[in-house]
Parts: sequence; structure tokens; C-alpha cells
Amino acid sequence: MSRKFMGKIIVQIVLLMFVILTLVPFLWTISTSLKETGEILSYPPSLLPKRVTLHNYIKVLTQDNFLRFMLNSTIVTVLSIAVTLLVSMFAGYGAARFHFPGKGFIMFMILTGMAVGRFANAMPMYFMANRLGLLDTYIILVFVYSAFIIPLVTWLMQSYYRTIPKSLEEAAKLDGCNSWGAFWRVIVPIMKPSLIAGGIIAATNAWNEFILALNLTKSQDMRTLPVALHLFQTDYGVEWGALSAASIISILPILIVFLMLQKYFVQGMTAGTLSSS
Repeated sequence: MSRKFMGKIIVQIVLLMFVILTLVPFLWTISTSLKETGEILSYPPSLLPKRVTLHNYIKVLTQDNFLRFMLNSTIVTVLSIAVTLLVSMFAGYGAARFHFPGKGFIMFMILTGMAVGRFANAMPMYFMANRLGLLDTYIILVFVYSAFIIPLVTWLMQSYYRTIPKSLEEAAKLDGCNSWGAFWRVIVPIMKPSLIAGGIIAATNAWNEFILALNLTKSQDMRTLPVALHLFQTDYGVEWGALSAASIISILPILIVFLMLQKYFVQGMTAGTLSSS
């Protein structure tokens, strides 16, 4: 066998191992969500449920405030996507199209800001929100989630902008468009894959965030889904069946959106990567 062929086999084996490591916890969670409590706690554990039941899903969906938690996550996620894309779209355009002293350093510092972990920012964000009277509101969650993910999406946008020839904007101006009209009528439609990729990144960030949501909300009416999952751990133990069912329910929206838009997501990510390399 040639080295090239052996190399491909090794790569395929490694990728298969990663797939297994990724899928096994997900499939185990699905299996647990369909088991009765006695079977979940039995030893040795069974891979498949002996008797499939939807009791855990019914319990979760009929539990007080769970649908409210889903609504909160949806509102915060949608608003975070809107703010992130709006800011990143213009910031990325400015970084790609305009040249000014210190631009490289500014872009580097913007991205470096993401290196500061959320644990380090949790307490400062809490005191800031408390001072501004924004604690336990949608506004502070949207602001914080957007602020953390805008640098990454801005870099993605500016990389994609560089793949769009400036001649398209110039042609639009010759046809009577001003700079604003050329941007919205020509550039933005071409940016569709990048906008969708950025939207998915922002949505995943906002939908799954836990630490800041736990610190910046205090009432049950403002909790989000990740915090709601934590509530299944009580003083009497963990409700594994309900927790697994709630986890699957929380995963489905993002999973469905990604599967529907994965083609555009890949286009948006790869085009920017290739142009910046």
C-alpha cells in the first residue's frame, strides 16, 4: 500500500472516532429520555429502553415555566442575531473596504477581546447591569451575548467582503445607486451565505449560554433554557429522565435550523477562510 492510501485510511479512522465520540452521548441522552425512572437507575444500565415511554417529555412540557424558559431563549436569541448581524455587517464592510492607520491592530484587538473568558466577566457584568437597572431584563442578555460574539462574526464578514469585487459596487453606482443603495441592493444579497453563517454562530452562542444567563437573571420569568436544565438538579438528586428529555427539546431548534441552512453555513465559512488565507 502507498503512503498516500495509508494516510487516507488513518484520516478516515480518526474522523470515525470523532463521530462516535460526538454521537454516543447524544444517542445515550435520547435513550435515557425514553426510559422509565426505574430503568434509568438500574444496574447494569441498558443501551436501549426496554419499554419506550414519553412520560419524561410530557413532564417537562407540562412543568411550570418551561415553555416560558423556551420563549425567553427564543426572544433573546432572535434579538441577539439581529444586533450581531447588524453591527458585524457594517464593521466587517468598513474593515474590508476602507484603509486607515492602525486598522490591523484594531482588528487584532477586537478578536483578542474574545480571549477574556465569560467566567472573568460574569461579576463585572452583574455589577454593571445592577448599576444600570438592567438586571433581569432581555436588554442585558442581548447586549452581553452580542458583545461576546460580534468580534468573531465581524472577522467572518470582512473575510467574505473581500471575495466580492469592488467593480460590482462601481457598476451599481453607474446605474444610479448611491453608496447606501449599492450596499443594500448589491452587496447584502451576495452576502447571504456569510449572513446565515454569522446568524447560526450568534444563535448557537445565545441559545446555549449558561453562565451569564444564570448571573444576570434572578426571576423565574426571565430564566433561559440552559438555566432551566440546571433546575432539574435538586436537593434530592438529579431527575435524569426529565433532564435528558429537556436537553433533547432544547437541542432540536438549533439542530433543525442548522440542518436546513448547513449549505449556506459551509459556503459562508469556507469562502471567508479561503479569501483570508
